Amino acid sequence: VDADPVALAHLRALAAGDGIAVAAGDPADPAGVLAAPELAGVIDLGQPCGVLLAGILSSVDAETARSAVAGYADALVPGSAVAICCVSYRDQQAGDEAAAAYKTVAGGTFYSHSRAAIEGFFKEAGLHLAQCGGSDVRAWWGPVSRTERPVSVLGGVGIVPLPSRRRMRPASRCWTGGRLRSPLPGWLCPIS
Repeated sequence: VDADPVALAHLRALAAGDGIAVAAGDPADPAGVLAAPELAGVIDLGQPCGVLLAGILSSVDAETARSAVAGYADALVPGSAVAICCVSYRDQQAGDEAAAAYKTVAGGTFYSHSRAAIEGFFKEAGLHLAQCGGSDVRAWWGPVSRTERPVSVLGGVGIVPLPSRRRMRPASRCWTGGRLRSPLPGWLCPIS
């Protein structure tokens, strides 16, 4: 899913095959994305599936990001997942300077979301954070330094809980095994 016609043309050229769809739309607009007719043939929203917001939320402000995560979560059935990752500057002034430079050079927008904000996106959407919660994505594949870097890519996976468990806290935030325990079929991957 992308709004850029050039990106869409590239995706359509690369994504030929069964089980793959390319749709025009704004990834920050869950209702519009999920209503795209191209997706109906490859994703059954009545079954657990996943939404991958990789880098998408770094292009929108915190309120829009929060609304997008909540919109996708509301449309998914229990057992589904929403995975996100965002660039995060520990020093907000450095993040603001990077955003200004990006706007000057590329003409686009960029937002640095803190760890607390990213975890809040999940919490406010009613999702249970899997494994370590909002964490440096480098740690998902193996051990990394516990020292937080000046700039990181922070992410997490939120699971749509059963209706009876929507108000419960996640049982554990510890990471074991160096990878996700149960990969989910049917991931929707908006890219930008």
